[in-house]
Amino acid sequence: MRDLHQIMKDIQPYTEFTFEHEDEFLERFVKVDNDSIFCLIKVSFGSDEIKFSYCLDNGKHFGDAITIDDFISWIRKVRGEYP
Repeated sequence: MRDLHQIMKDIQPYTEFTFEHEDEFLERFVKVDNDSIFCLIKVSFGSDEIKFSYCLDNGKHFGDAITIDDFISWIRKVRGEYP
């Protein structure tokens, strides 16, 4: 079994990428009016999904989850690896 520290190091670039492309992430995966979104708060990785939390301008906090496959497709699109 891999060391937990190594797993965290492996995930870190994906977390950083998500926050560096926060607007694109929220536009793609949040199902509310994007003009009311204030910021992405948290991203956490599970074995088959990614959970995230975000805050609206009015202070309300929400959470949602996406599949790993959707996340990987989003990363590839943002990187320009395919249309």
